[in-house]
Amino acid sequence: MKAMRKIKSRLIEFKFYCLRLLWRVKFTFFREKLPKNTDGKVYLNLGCGVNTSQEFINIDAFPFAKTHLVRNIQDLTIFPSNSVDMIYASHVIEHIPRNSLTKTLSEWCRVLKTGGVLRFGVPDLDKLIDYYNTHEKDVESIINQLLGQDADYDRHCTIWNSKFAEKILKEAGFSGIPRFWDVNTTEHHNFNDKSNRNISLNLEISK
Repeated sequence: MKAMRKIKSRLIEFKFYCLRLLWRVKFTFFREKLPKNTDGKVYLNLGCGVNTSQEFINIDAFPFAKTHLVRNIQDLTIFPSNSVDMIYASHVIEHIPRNSLTKTLSEWCRVLKTGGVLRFGVPDLDKLIDYYNTHEKDVESIINQLLGQDADYDRHCTIWNSKFAEKILKEAGFSGIPRFWDVNTTEHHNFNDKSNRNISLNLEISK
């Protein structure tokens, strides 16, 4: 079983290696222009995967079809301080290593303008516990949402609820209070992603 998982992981790594090579060709010769919104606002979609928007600069470590920039989302040094109006990160933050989490969130805070918004979704531990208790305490019912998948890049490094979010965001330099946002009513959200799931903790906070 372990051997099969290792082979599967290697195949996935090779797939993304090939995709990176293809992206370099695309980026060099067929580069998509970064979006320029009519209101001048700058929005970043970090860890976008296939869930992209024409309003947002879509950034991911892997070269998906609509990815504008392929880079580690923990490093936003290509953006000046106080230059971004909104950062969106759907079910990405939990993949950031624990010892890098505060530093990464501080970096995201740095690029946001005063009053700019960090909007994100993560698996909600409190909701997962409720789900677990109402499903005969079956560990398998929540294991993927709690721990992530087998591949190295898809494992979860942190566990979240509202109390933890408030604490870690304050440590990272955000001065506001985290507030819930609704996928059905919030502005600048036309994504069909994991934040739409019932077990998602959807919060946003202003700088």
